[in-house]
Amino acid sequence: MTNDFDLPPDRPMPDHLRNALWNRIMPDLAAPAGGTRLKKVGKPLAVAAVVVGLAAGAAVVFAPVRDAGPSSAPAPAGPGSGSPARHMPSSPEDVELARECIADPISYGLAVPEPDSWRPAVKIDTDTPQGFLVIRNEKAAAVCILSGGKVRMMGADVEEMAGRRGGYAKLTPEFPCHEFASLSGGGGPTSLFGIASDDVTAVSLVGPDNSTTPASLHDGTFAVTVNDPRVNDPHGGFRYRATLKNGHVIDVSLSAR
Repeated sequence: MTNDFDLPPDRPMPDHLRNALWNRIMPDLAAPAGGTRLKKVGKPLAVAAVVVGLAAGAAVVFAPVRDAGPSSAPAPAGPGSGSPARHMPSSPEDVELARECIADPISYGLAVPEPDSWRPAVKIDTDTPQGFLVIRNEKAAAVCILSGGKVRMMGADVEEMAGRRGGYAKLTPEFPCHEFASLSGGGGPTSLFGIASDDVTAVSLVGPDNSTTPASLHDGTFAVTVNDPRVNDPHGGFRYRATLKNGHVIDVSLSAR
């Protein structure tokens, strides 16, 4: 089956990336073992088109699940850096944005898990042409794109949203935060999105030179935008620093994506 997303001719998408993107956005259409893709394409193809067309040269990355291990070793206890969590009631405006975001993939025929359970969480870059709102429920989180007065879900991933691939159940004391999606393109900034356990009070992105960029953290979700292409390399030396309620600090490598 050929997936023609009408990409710009000067920036062709490699076949492996296109197929991976398709399989992550539309799990229901992924090829079963020893078989071919099932179900007709129809309107759900537009969901994929929305993601691919976010921006010229943009790339959406969904992080795979990682089991906690030795590389997520706690750093010495001490004060952390980052923005504190703010457990405040959501504004009516954000509640409505979350509803519109959930309605977006549903309008294309995607069966969003527990559509009434999602609530708005962290929100960033709202003073730019393209802002982001992360929404969550008790199982997982997803990213909404705010642009031109419209709300779209960034790469609706049913498996991720149902908590079957990642989600809050995968977080542990040794692995208290997890990046589940990122968006980059055109040599511009990269936005990173993740989830955090209730014990996390702050999250920062630490660069290979130990520079620190505080992430916005709200209701168990975090987001940060940086203008450094090295952050797109899982082995580029970046890591997340999570500060816990007890004052301990845990570093989690971006290679844990």
